[in-house]
Formats: sequence, structure tokens, C-alpha cells
Amino acid sequence: SRAIASRLRIAQARAWLADTVLRLGELRDAAAQRNAEITIYEDIIAANPTNNDVKLALSIAERSLAAISSSLGDGVSAITQARRALAFAEELIVIDEENATWMEAACAANLAIESMLTDAGDTAGGRGPTRHSHRDAVKVEARSPSSGNPLMAVSGFATVSLRVFAFMSASLGLA
Repeated sequence: SRAIASRLRIAQARAWLADTVLRLGELRDAAAQRNAEITIYEDIIAANPTNNDVKLALSIAERSLAAISSSLGDGVSAITQARRALAFAEELIVIDEENATWMEAACAANLAIESMLTDAGDTAGGRGPTRHSHRDAVKVEARSPSSGNPLMAVSGFATVSLRVFAFMSASLGLA
């Protein structure tokens, strides 16, 4: 409907604004814009729970907010938000396990959770998400080969830090 399309444009504008103020170093402003974006997506999903495009957008927005919260030093909120991102992505994967975009969202959320748990000193807790993100990246790579490196299949998320890769390799015995 026109009303939903209008709300989606507003949510997207909030996402762009969040990214812009984040680049300017305005973390609290960026978090406020992401929260406003998330509220719009949640309202749309409440009215139409089968809107999978909005669920994907919500997963991405939650993961982005988690990164901001982590940068603000709020690890508890960051992990909660990253887990919400993962939950929305997993809802989508249940519908279609072959959808590489949805698998990428789950993989990115798992990597975010692992990184945040590791940053918090919980290396054991980070190993579960690491195993899942590696498994998911291999599945994505099998469906859409990129550079030959399964983790690079998570295009757009290739900026994951070398620390995460090193931890992942070591914890999974891939090094």
C-alpha cells in the first residue's frame, strides 16, 4: 500500500541519516536514527508479519545498531541487538534455506555476536556463533561463488576485522 511504501521510504532515510552521522562520529545521533528506523519496521511487521523484505531490513538495522551500541561501550545492549538481528534472519532462513541474502544476514549477525562476546572477554561464548557463521558462509559460497574464500561470500560484510578471522581460524582449528 501507499502508506507502507511511504513508511519504508522514511525508514530508509533514517538509515541513510544514521550512516551519515555515524561517519561524522555522532554515535548517539546515529543510534537515535537507527532506533527510529527499527520502530518503523516493527510497526510494519506488526501490521503485516509476512513482509520478509522488512524482516531483512530489520535484521540489518538491528545489527547496525548493535555495532553502534558496542562503540558506545554498551556491550549488553549490543549483544541483545545482535541476537535480535540473528533471530530475524533465522526466521527468514526457516522459510527458505537456499536464500543466500538471508543466509548472509544470519552469518553477519553471528559474526557480530562472536566479536562482541570476544570483546567482552567471553571467548568460549563466541565459539558457537563463530561455528554457525562459518557454516553459513560455506553454504553461501556454494550458492554464489565469489573469491574462493567462503567468508568473502558474505559480500558487504567483508570488512569484518582480521581479529575475528584469526579468532575464528584458531577456535575452529582452521589455521
